[in-house]
Amino acid sequence: MSIYKRLMILLFSALVLTGAITGMTIYTKTLSEVNEMQDYMLRQTAYSMQYSNNLILPPSEKINDAGHDANEGVSDNDDFEFVAQIWGKNGKLLLSTDPEKNIPLIHGSGMATFVWEKQKWRIFKLLSKGNIIQVVQSFDAREETAADIAERAVLPVILLIPALGFLIWVGIIFGLRPIKRIARELEERHVDSMDPLALENLPVEIKPMVLALNALLHRLANLFELQKQFIADAAHELRTPLTVLSLQAEIISRSADPDEISEALLNLKSGIARATHLVEQLLTLARQQHVSKHMALEKVELEDLAENVIGELTQFAAAKNIDLGLVSTGKAYVTGNRESLRTMLVNLVDNSIRYIPEGETIDIFVCIEGEKCILEVSDSGMGIPLADLDQVFNRFYRGLGQSAIGSGLGLAIVKSIIEMHGASILLDKAENGTGLKVRIEFMAFY
Repeated sequence: MSIYKRLMILLFSALVLTGAITGMTIYTKTLSEVNEMQDYMLRQTAYSMQYSNNLILPPSEKINDAGHDANEGVSDNDDFEFVAQIWGKNGKLLLSTDPEKNIPLIHGSGMATFVWEKQKWRIFKLLSKGNIIQVVQSFDAREETAADIAERAVLPVILLIPALGFLIWVGIIFGLRPIKRIARELEERHVDSMDPLALENLPVEIKPMVLALNALLHRLANLFELQKQFIADAAHELRTPLTVLSLQAEIISRSADPDEISEALLNLKSGIARATHLVEQLLTLARQQHVSKHMALEKVELEDLAENVIGELTQFAAAKNIDLGLVSTGKAYVTGNRESLRTMLVNLVDNSIRYIPEGETIDIFVCIEGEKCILEVSDSGMGIPLADLDQVFNRFYRGLGQSAIGSGLGLAIVKSIIEMHGASILLDKAENGTGLKVRIEFMAFY
């Protein structure tokens, strides 16, 4: 559901609910106050009739003139439909504001409710100068009057609800204009446009979202730039071995010299190996970028991981008469993706085997130092010049050992895996003073 619909539903529901509660409260309160007011009018009418001059007239004249003189003290009777009566000591009716209503003398005093002719009536009785004054009002008249006044009191609230609803609708449309403007600006953009969105004239609530969106656009721009550079570098790196393969194949097809054909075949084999390794590394790097977003973590034991990698690369090391071994001080566990960690260690050992001379040694060290697990790969080769240490993690960079079959992606893959595991890596000289030592520090898992 859109924000517009959600706000409309919530605000209109709140408005109607509040209006209904307010209207009911006003209606109920008005009914109560009008009833209290009518009781007050009953008492005031009775008290005012004590001072009416008609009380000193003969009884016959009092009754005949009831519709005139008695009203001097009860001018509001027409509005509230009161019936005022004066009864003598002998129980005879002396005066009535409505002779047609033969309401009898009711026993009791003060304010009370009674039923006469199947109707409920409200009465107030007062003893004055030996006579009894009673003022009566029917409940039908009371309720009709109270309801009429209450409805008029509630009417402004009823009229206010649609007016407020219209103002809310206009306010929501106006308030959502910045979001629609941003959406329209994004829709009109070219697919390659990564320019940040303008922050001028934005509400405070929307500005953090736009800032986050601009940061995302900046990261995407950097990512796309890296991808373009990666594609360009990969195309360049693949072009060279493929060109060499084409040349060697052409030599083989045209030459009749067995020695030249034999040399071309060796070069062809070497070129195929280089191209195969490059494609494998490209696929590995792409796969690791996908794994970094959907990485399944588990408990990994580094000593066992190192033993498996040594077993996997033993023949490759033996082909160059390289001594590949493991030194471990005990079980060391880390949290990570086992396949990614295996790929990382394979690339480190593979790089060492490719770039060190024949007959050298490679050692893998596993130990625990405090709260960290240490994994080291150390060789007795020529190491890496200090000037190249800051660049060896760049893609397709190859310094020392250009003649070896390599892609320049091994350490780039290693760095990617280390970063997604939150570990750190340090390149230093090996213990022999010339070789390379790669030290990786993980947080230990207990």
